[in-house]
Amino acid sequence: MNGGQLIAEVLINHGVRHLYTLSGGHVAPIYVEAEKSGIEVIDVRHEATAVFAADAEARLSGIPGIAVVTAGPGVTNTITALKNAQMAQSPVILFGGATATRCAIGGHYRISIRSVSSSRSLKPGSRQGASKTLFLL
Repeated sequence: MNGGQLIAEVLINHGVRHLYTLSGGHVAPIYVEAEKSGIEVIDVRHEATAVFAADAEARLSGIPGIAVVTAGPGVTNTITALKNAQMAQSPVILFGGATATRCAIGGHYRISIRSVSSSRSLKPGSRQGASKTLFLL
């Protein structure tokens, strides 16, 4: 069993029917297993749009809205939409990709933009008990 299977199983158990995303390789196992489980994967053109769509679905249905984005800027591009969902106390869950903190290139190590700590950017907005919005990075 992989992480994508675990996530898909939990989402199905909570009645989730749609997952909003701007596709990224770091989170591909989630897409594969969601589709196998009957969850419709809806690709949008910006990460914030994925969260806004998840927020709208959550508000209309009462079922958690799910957004999945790739690492680094993919996560940080969602901050405005996440804060909007949090202020409305929407049941929104964001799954953000992660990558290795160092990339070996030509024998040298360098920090990749995708390895910037997204959790630090979201930390002030992710206090436990403060809202129904959940950030998973």
